[in-house]
Amino acid sequence: MRFKPGQILALFLFDFAIPAGMAYLAFTNYPDGDWKIFVGIAVASFLFSFFLIYLFWSQHKTSQKNDPIRQKIASLRASGQELHVNREEALQEEDISILNNYLKKTLLIVTIVLGILALLFGILGEDMVKLVGLASLIGIYPIRKYMSKDMERVITAGKKKVTRGIITDRFTTTSGSGKSKSTDYWIMIGDVKLKVERSKYVAYQVGEAAEFQTVDYPKGSVFVLKDEKLEGAGLK
Repeated sequence: MRFKPGQILALFLFDFAIPAGMAYLAFTNYPDGDWKIFVGIAVASFLFSFFLIYLFWSQHKTSQKNDPIRQKIASLRASGQELHVNREEALQEEDISILNNYLKKTLLIVTIVLGILALLFGILGEDMVKLVGLASLIGIYPIRKYMSKDMERVITAGKKKVTRGIITDRFTTTSGSGKSKSTDYWIMIGDVKLKVERSKYVAYQVGEAAEFQTVDYPKGSVFVLKDEKLEGAGLK
């Protein structure tokens, strides 16, 4: 998780207040009693404060490092410089193999999850709950069929998009709340926004040059076939 400087400062001030509160409670309400727990909380809070200081310092250093690069990107854009190029290429056998392996893994996960739900509802439920379990079991086939047809569409089209250029931004977005909260990771190549896995997000930095090969799968989404850092071609 990446905190904004203001958020880190607020956490630090709140965390700094904890030892003061613990000390007050220990010496006023429990001067001769069991005050060790308060000391323990205060020490833990101090340690967390040092972590917050380190977090603020590391993010500040990263921001300072990226500022000249972002200024150069802004300058190139202002001068009308293209920061990415797109082209279409034919799918290779290796690409089709990657797509088929991804489909197999996804279908396996879907089958296992729906199968387990159907089994649980069937064993533990009664009446309507058992019907829901049966519906989950029956639903495996059409879902598998739809996903397979969608992949067939991509392979039949036989095209992939190749985006090559400078990474102009990287950021995260969150959706949901509580246990259902999820984080999406994004990389901008020129003006093209790509949703990527966390491992790829961490691997690339603003100012570096990269090439991403993608297909439209599933519909409305982008699947990354390959990605490559172009050494010596960035702004760093």
